[in-house]
Amino acid sequence: RLASDGFKVAIMDLNESGLHETASTAGEFTTYLCDIADDAAVSSTFTAIEADLGPVDYLVHCAALMPATAVVNEKSHKVEHLMKVNYVGTVNVIESGVKPMIERDKGIVIIFGSVAGDAMVPNMASYCASKAAVNVYTESLIYELKLSGSKLQVSLVKPPAVNTPLVDQTLATEAPASIVSAKESGQLADPEEVVAYIEKQVAKGKKIIYPGSARFISIWHFMFTGLWWKIVGGIK
Repeated sequence: RLASDGFKVAIMDLNESGLHETASTAGEFTTYLCDIADDAAVSSTFTAIEADLGPVDYLVHCAALMPATAVVNEKSHKVEHLMKVNYVGTVNVIESGVKPMIERDKGIVIIFGSVAGDAMVPNMASYCASKAAVNVYTESLIYELKLSGSKLQVSLVKPPAVNTPLVDQTLATEAPASIVSAKESGQLADPEEVVAYIEKQVAKGKKIIYPGSARFISIWHFMFTGLWWKIVGGIK
């Protein structure tokens, strides 16, 4: 959408074929192969982007992994990798990409957390923990900037489960029954609708954005935790 609107879009990913596939669609794209969990790689990539295209004025960060593993089956090295991608990757983007925008005191930043960080589900403790960390870190950034009088607009997005290839990672592992059922019944959020909603909320200057059913999910878990687990976990 940004490319179609005339933006010069830099896209970063570890998936080289995916980068080229996206760049072949429409608009003006420049691709950068980058491991989001590597702070040096992220720093050098943002340096390259500014050299090639100029200062960043609209940044969207949504890189993540979403495997499903029961806590009793977790391996510490896999949890560490997940946290490095989902949480430390966010820290890296803020350090190398967002801080220069703060210094320029203008621009828009959209960071994807997840409602899973508010309302966890079975077999996804590590993913939910990583997104809880992203939620907390980003919300703290938002209000620290507000307190400092910064004009940079930062929005935290907390979507529900969205029908994208990211869900396939979950379904290929120890997927909770709630996500399997949502996929089979067509109840996963539609990505185009989610993006359209985010665009409208960003235009309104919203700081925390809950697409689709996300706000209801967050409130439900907070107010009725036992009932939440009965439904999503099938607990009697």
